[in-house]
Amino acid sequence: PVFGVDSWNPDEYTWGDEHYRGIYGRDNYSQFGMSVDMDFEGHRLVGGGPAYDSDRGYVQMYDWNAQTEQWNSINIINGPEPGGGFGEAVSMWAHLGFRRVAAFTY
Repeated sequence: PVFGVDSWNPDEYTWGDEHYRGIYGRDNYSQFGMSVDMDFEGHRLVGGGPAYDSDRGYVQMYDWNAQTEQWNSINIINGPEPGGGFGEAVSMWAHLGFRRVAAFTY
């Protein structure tokens, strides 16, 4: 699975393609991108792939590299056990300089 990130220009009421570059999950069957979240600046993205490895699931984080104009994978967190669907929903937030990612298992 592949998805891209577009940016909204509120002054012109148009979508741009500032960060439109492919983001790839681990395989074609993981359902990667079922849930995504992005930081306020649009430079860090997290996506979940709940069907990976017998529905164990995973969450993958990316940082935008302005020099190469690519999304670089910075971390992968695997789900705790098969059948849990880890990464079906993800959320990301920052507080006091710490960045946190939350994902649930069903």
